[in-house]
Formats: sequence, C-alpha cells, structure tokens
Amino acid sequence: MSSGKTASSKQGRRIAIVAQRDGYDVHGVDLIKYPNGSEISILPSTEHAGVGESLKLGVHFDEFGFHRYAQSNLDTIRPAVSNSGGQTIITSTSNPLMGASGPFYEMWRDASDDERLFYGRWVRPDQGQEFIDAEMRRPGMSTPVMNAYYPVTPEDAFIAHAGLVFPEFSRTIVESYPKTSWKDCKYRVVGADPGGGDATAMLMVGVNQDETCVQVYAPEYYQHGGSSIDEYKHFFDSANAVGKVQAFPIGETGGSTIVTTLRRMGVPAEKAELKPDDNREWIRWLLEWGLLKIDPRCENLLREFELWRWRPGTDEWTKETYMTNVGGKRHHDLLDCLGYSCARVIRQLRAARPVLQATAAERNKVR
Repeated sequence: MSSGKTASSKQGRRIAIVAQRDGYDVHGVDLIKYPNGSEISILPSTEHAGVGESLKLGVHFDEFGFHRYAQSNLDTIRPAVSNSGGQTIITSTSNPLMGASGPFYEMWRDASDDERLFYGRWVRPDQGQEFIDAEMRRPGMSTPVMNAYYPVTPEDAFIAHAGLVFPEFSRTIVESYPKTSWKDCKYRVVGADPGGGDATAMLMVGVNQDETCVQVYAPEYYQHGGSSIDEYKHFFDSANAVGKVQAFPIGETGGSTIVTTLRRMGVPAEKAELKPDDNREWIRWLLEWGLLKIDPRCENLLREFELWRWRPGTDEWTKETYMTNVGGKRHHDLLDCLGYSCARVIRQLRAARPVLQATAAERNKVR
C-alpha cells in the first residue's frame, strides 16, 4: 500500500522487475500474479483501502508518513494480518510537515529496538558531503525538510514541523516525573475544559515550594463528549484527598452551570479566564524559561503539544483561532485546560515572577 495511485503503480513495477530478475514469470502491475498462485495486491492509500482483504503473509506500507489515510488503513488491515499470522512492514521517509507527530512517528516511537531499522544520510555512497551541500543550497530547502529527507539520526528525522503553536516545546526538556509529591506542593490547582462537541479534559497542576517548577501530575482526564457533575467531583476529590486544592478553574462557556453546581457541593470551582491568547502566552512563558514539567503518563497532553499547529479555524464560542491535529479528530482540550490552570497559578505567583525568571536564567546558564 503506497501513498497514491502513481506511487503504488511505481512500486508494483519495481516488484515485478525484481521478481523477473529472480527468475519468476510474473504478470501485472496493480495485481502481480506468480506461477505458484501467490498474488501481490498494490493499493493506493484511499479511505477504504484494505477493507475485505484476505492476507496470507502480510502487508507492506510504503512511504507511510505521507499516507492521507494512514491510521485508518493500518486499523483496517491489522485483523487480516493477525488472523493469518502474517507480518506488517512499514517504511517511509519522514514527512517534514509532520515532525514528531502522526501515525508513522507514533509507530516508530512505540516499536521495540529490534523492530526498527534506520537508514541515515550517509547510507548511499553517491550522496557524499558535496551532494549534501548542493542540496542545502537548493531554493526552498529548509533545515526541517533537509533533516527529514537526509537525516543523520532518527531524532533529526522527526524534528518538530513548521507551524507548531508551541515550537518551544521539547519532550526531552518538558517530560519529567514529579520531583515533588502532590501533597508537598506549595500551590495545587485542578483545571477543567468541559466537553460537548469536543472531549472533556482535566489536569492537576502543582507548584513546588521554591516556586521554580510548574508540574503537571498524572493522571490526566480525557474523555470524548461531556462528563457528568459526579465525574468532575470525583476527579477533584481524588486530588484533594492527597493535597488540598486551592482552586478549580473551569473553562465553561455559555453560562456557569458546572461551576455553580460544584460550588454548592463545596468545591472551590471558578470560571476560568477565557482569554486564549493570554493563556497560550502563559504556557509559552513557562516553556521558554524551562519551568514547565509534565508527567510522561499524561500522554494525551504531550501529544497535543506535538500536534497543535496553526490552521484556519474559529471556535464557535470564544471566536479563538484554533488548530486541530492531523485528521481533525482531536481538539486542543488538554492544552486549553493547561492554559486555564497556568493562568490561575501565575496569578498566585505574580509577585514571585522576577524570582522565577532569575532562577530559570541561572539554571539555563549552567545547563
């Protein structure tokens, strides 16, 4: 299965040439038939490609990083491969528009070391330094594109793509298990972004005693659609039982039903500041100063950082310009939730901001 009809037909012709040179009398391009009755189907990555296929040996996805329907094709074909005891092989150049996001990156990241092969910049003897220098001088050749097509390491191949809302984000720097327990935090805030057409998201955000780290704690709450008042209360109570929560900002639009109901139940709920630009800048400020840390178990939040990029669209309630992930099945719910929480936390820390900046600057200088 290749990225499009032209690419898949080219792949079919390559396979036929190799088979013929190996002595097989094969015929066809889109369906290659061998004398022993075996067949190879060559398919472009369309919305329903692979549906109903019966496989004996397995499937090969070619240039998977450029498949428009990569994830749905993979989900469709997996049962047939599994039932036959076959193998799934995925090969691709890294897509410079995707960077560290999308199905190809996720499959690479989650595979074990013995399931991965990487062919870097110097794998071809005809592509020496002179060739690389000439490629770099080509019009329109940016560093992200160069690293994607001619990477030295896998990390180079999956650099963050242009257009990220938070280009300052780096998993290497941000991802960290908490060094301060939730109960030992100086400030503890639980934030929520109510669902509806999107997912409901809730996060626990704490600040350590010397106010030099804003830590996101696991577990994160992420559920498609709306959630009941009992679910908000349960998430809050679980956090509050370990360490008292000072505030529960909720990004409620079109009224205050959730906030009012929770306050009647004794929860310190409050309506979050619905200022998308400001909230993004609070997150950006924390990233720039190296103050934000996220528990690796908050996988949905980390993934939203990697996927959220500028793309025309407007939130029907807040009129905010927003970005969806590749495929459009996810909004930036947890990042909204983080923005509400950070705005609330930084209000607490406003007097200490010069101290935080000085501490972060000193730490970055040492690093």
